[in-house]
Amino acid sequence: FRHFIHCWMHEKCNFDQFTKKIKGFCFLPQNISDKGNSFEVFRNGIKYSISTKVDELPDFDNMDGHTFEYFCAEILSLNGFSDVEVTQGSRDQGVDIIAYKDDIKYGIQCKCYSSDIGNKAVQEVYAGKNFYNCDVAAVLTNRYFTKSAVELAQKNRVHLWDRGKLSELIENCKEKLLSNRERHR
Repeated sequence: FRHFIHCWMHEKCNFDQFTKKIKGFCFLPQNISDKGNSFEVFRNGIKYSISTKVDELPDFDNMDGHTFEYFCAEILSLNGFSDVEVTQGSRDQGVDIIAYKDDIKYGIQCKCYSSDIGNKAVQEVYAGKNFYNCDVAAVLTNRYFTKSAVELAQKNRVHLWDRGKLSELIENCKEKLLSNRERHR
């Protein structure tokens, strides 16, 4: 399923193209419904809503982890990071994205959660920073961080990029992001 959401986000296919790709793979036709400016897909009792309006940014709060990683990679790239690469899923060693800015290598852990982020993400990205020989470790999230995570990050020089920072990054490149979505339609 993640592949199809990734297809929607990055290949910018329309509703008909999207349904052709997923029908016959893992969904029954009745599990997909066109809602005009969005469509819904039901899988395992979970509803996924996907916007088809070009003037809307993706709803990052409702993305799965993998889709959020690709969204963050695109946002970082549009904010001047180069050689942005999403690492290999479950074997990522605590780093979801490797990116460069001003000749500094960043190892970034992405967390798309419905609650605040604790120590584990800080520990993982700190270990991943060393594994990938990065200069800087950061955790980027759609939420905020617990007091304990902030304390641990300060001690280990891990950057914490919370919802405010994510919103700032999105705002910095909003026009480019919308333009990319329009161009790929």
